[in-house]
Amino acid sequence: MSTIKPTAYYGWAALGIAALAMVATLPGRTQGLGLVTAPLLEDLHLTQLEFAGVNLVATLVGASFALPAGWLIDRAGVGVGMFACELALGLTVLAMARIETFAALAVTLTLTRGLGQTSLSIASLATVGKWFSRRLSLAMGVYSLVLGFGFIAAFPGVQYAVERYGWRPAWGAVGYALVGASLLSLLVLRRAPDRQHAELEHGAQAGAPRQSHTLREALSTPSFWVYGLTSALYLFIASATSLLNELILRDRGLGADTFRAALATTAIVGILANFVGGFLGARGSLPRLLAIATALLVPSLAAYPFIHASWHAIVWAAAMGAAGGIVTVVFFTIWGAVYGPLHLGKIQGVAQGLTVLGSAVGPVAFAASADRLHSYTPAFLGLVPIVALAAAACWFVKAPGRPMARGA
Repeated sequence: MSTIKPTAYYGWAALGIAALAMVATLPGRTQGLGLVTAPLLEDLHLTQLEFAGVNLVATLVGASFALPAGWLIDRAGVGVGMFACELALGLTVLAMARIETFAALAVTLTLTRGLGQTSLSIASLATVGKWFSRRLSLAMGVYSLVLGFGFIAAFPGVQYAVERYGWRPAWGAVGYALVGASLLSLLVLRRAPDRQHAELEHGAQAGAPRQSHTLREALSTPSFWVYGLTSALYLFIASATSLLNELILRDRGLGADTFRAALATTAIVGILANFVGGFLGARGSLPRLLAIATALLVPSLAAYPFIHASWHAIVWAAAMGAAGGIVTVVFFTIWGAVYGPLHLGKIQGVAQGLTVLGSAVGPVAFAASADRLHSYTPAFLGLVPIVALAAAACWFVKAPGRPMARGA
């Protein structure tokens, strides 16, 4: 038998494109939209309540893009799927930069949520899952690290453009950048992993294809719902604490300087935790790692009422960032590792839909707590037993065994 000695594994190039694609989801994410929300509302003469309402509907409708996006990726390949998602998102962002009415905002906002936060995220994650197996946790750790630095560069860049040139030119530039990124994705991901790549990635004994569950088989396992709902619960919390971060700290009597320091702390610790999560995931049980990371949220949530000084907020932000960084890597990794690559797009699509729902409802629930109970404390403390139960479920749920069928 001839020995294959490629100089480098092409999957690392695919990983780089996947990380770039996830950064490109920025205009479809809450944090990205937050960069243009204030000038957009002023331009269209809308209230915050009107925008919050249309954003909630857009996010929920956008979650429905998960299944068709997953089907496209599994059928046409990650290259075509990512190209289509990035191109459609770029054209939508260009259209959004020219809107003049509430109806146009509703349509374009829904499409940015569906194409960016949902579809392109699925394409990005599925790319890594289909190219890596034996080193999937390590690859996801590297992916998350690159992704973190990408967002750190993208956010201030777009923010500067908005402040310097206005939201419409800045948003238009983002749209053109997405169109260019779509062409790059199609060029680099024009081929799928072949036997040579599989042998290098899986090792000499890995010539046989990996066992893969169908979507129906995955949905029939309790573990899918435990992993998916636990991840959605984390996004429920993370989206609220990200969107309302300044108000949440203001509720504890802390000012803007503390808010900025806490935000930077969460980002930095989260990036480090991404790498740690990838390292640990490559050497241990991903479900157990998800359980541990989720359990770390429990004392963080319970500590919120005791935050009275800036250093308290910094420590709290670091703990939240550490837990979130690990949960993120596990969520990126666990679907391909547990259910295999063949139907990964559809499986990850449903899981992504659950997290989108969580991220949509979280800020509303926290805002309702502040509005009706005049504090965010009840929201934080009410989540403590729920998160603890989710952590226990991740620890004890049985991972699925060998798939029963091989249908498409």
